[in-house]
Amino acid sequence: RVSTRPCPRPHSRPLRCFYIGPPKTDTSCTISALEQKIVRGLGYAEIGVEGYVPTERVADTVVLYRKSRAYGEGNRDREHRFVVDPDELERLRKLNWTYDGSKGFVYRVP
Repeated sequence: RVSTRPCPRPHSRPLRCFYIGPPKTDTSCTISALEQKIVRGLGYAEIGVEGYVPTERVADTVVLYRKSRAYGEGNRDREHRFVVDPDELERLRKLNWTYDGSKGFVYRVP
């Protein structure tokens, strides 16, 4: 299990989540100001901050990766998933998910 922190820490950014409803359905979360600007421009509404993600590796953190895929009629809908396990990252790649890159770090939870 992993977790974001509920409040800001040094070198952390808010993990903001956005939603767009039908006919295109998607929920997307990001710490990137540029990605936030893009999704707002596409008509997504901000639904809140899930927590704070370190932008630099600190003790007890693992890399947070994001994958995405299009689905539905005409591939109009999109799904995003965050993963921390390299095996899960590879499994999704084999299922043709798109690698969106490393998105920060999350804390290990005992």
